[in-house]
Amino acid sequence: HAKPVLIQGAWLASAAPGGDPGRFERHAPAMAALLAFWDRPPRRDPATGLRVWHDQLESGADNGVLSRCPSARSNCWSDSQALTLGSADVMALLIREHTAAALFREHWGGAHRTAAAAHRAAAANLTATLHARLWRQDLGHHAAWNTSSREWIEARTYVMALPLWAGAVNASQADAIAASLAGPDMLSAVGLRSASSSDPRYSNADTIVPYSNWRGPMWLNANALACYGLAKYGHTALALEIASRAVAALAADLRRSRAWHEAYSTESGAALAAPGFLSWDTLSAELLSSLRRGVDPFALAARAEPRGSTEPPESRRCDFVKPP
Repeated sequence: HAKPVLIQGAWLASAAPGGDPGRFERHAPAMAALLAFWDRPPRRDPATGLRVWHDQLESGADNGVLSRCPSARSNCWSDSQALTLGSADVMALLIREHTAAALFREHWGGAHRTAAAAHRAAAANLTATLHARLWRQDLGHHAAWNTSSREWIEARTYVMALPLWAGAVNASQADAIAASLAGPDMLSAVGLRSASSSDPRYSNADTIVPYSNWRGPMWLNANALACYGLAKYGHTALALEIASRAVAALAADLRRSRAWHEAYSTESGAALAAPGFLSWDTLSAELLSSLRRGVDPFALAARAEPRGSTEPPESRRCDFVKPP
């Protein structure tokens, strides 16, 4: 399998200055095959249309609280738990994957235009399914769903921000999600918690084996996506507040240990696991400046060809997205 991030990553790279979307045309069959994998059972639940993770670990939030047992690495695992976690993150990622596939096809033109329209329709269908099946007005965010037991998973985690980042919500939903993220159980002194402090499994344990800890610590990648999503819907003040706290935690770590770490305690600010970690921590370098300038480096839009200007292409500005 492959996580549904490849096509959007390819588009962002090819649409950037110096990139060339045409170089990816020969990979069109592979892109179609990847999306087909996620659009059929067992990745597509026939009863709900939700796409599902194989397990919590596959989502990237190793031991997150959206499932009772993270993966086969744990004694609590049974094969019956596989392919039952329907959550907003996989839906948001696939909405972006189909959007990126449409952008490629539209750029290539000609015979690709029919497929481009199909990808646009698929993204719209995924968005409708996300809201119909997972939106909970009473909670103020999308919940998760166990497709086997047919039970709600109401745990509050950073995942509630992913539909914002995907540009997949309307204005009232965005306001509700922003309020949920700003709650004291989610917003800490060092940024957003990966899981609510009110969750019974909440923990800031310094662990990496068998799982990195996604049950409380602040992760810069999750915070950055949440910030860009909030800014997309006009919640820039909250985005800047979260970003300021998260970036300050990384700056303090550099002063203290001369290195970054994988995650940070949302109780003490202490660095947790993987000393010398870089990867998504490097998002901190331009997070505040991008938010202040209204730039979203993850925005998916038609390739722009700015000439003789130092301003970011309009396609990368946060204010170009209009709620559906």
